[in-house]
Amino acid sequence: LKSTAGSVWYLNNISANQVSYVEVQYSSASAGQTIVNTTGGVNLLNNTNWTFPSVGPQTLMWDGSADTNWSNAANWSTSSGGSASGGVPVSTHAVVFDGAGGANGNASIDTAVSVSSLTLSGYSGALNTQSFDVTISSNWTQTSGLIQLGTSVVTLQGDFLRTGGTFEAGTSTIQVTG
Repeated sequence: LKSTAGSVWYLNNISANQVSYVEVQYSSASAGQTIVNTTGGVNLLNNTNWTFPSVGPQTLMWDGSADTNWSNAANWSTSSGGSASGGVPVSTHAVVFDGAGGANGNASIDTAVSVSSLTLSGYSGALNTQSFDVTISSNWTQTSGLIQLGTSVVTLQGDFLRTGGTFEAGTSTIQVTG
């Protein structure tokens, strides 16, 4: 149940209000009862009158098969080496770059980012913030790959654990608030 940006689809829910295993984007159910996703659904954002349970951080894996843009949902998967699914990372997502299935393509952050955690392990590509700000509400772990910060402001509310890979801070600022 997805549509493209700027193209909202409408649903008038007049009876049962619970659904399972749906991916929903750009939906307005405001004409009827609130729709509650009870199991296995993915909120791809820009929905009205939908409720998704809070289940803690969900993991999104970098696939990078579409292009290098962080904001392209076709570059992310809910499983290691899996096909595109799950949307673009938001603040509740644990983000992992693991290189599984050859997913070692470079990643370019093209908007301000807020995620639960960031892990680069087994990844041989580069993650370039292109000087956009990054907020990580828990831990940042790097055992491989290349991180390029430029002039970003990175806010880290947990631990920074780097045991491998290359880290280029540039003239960035890292604020540790945890």
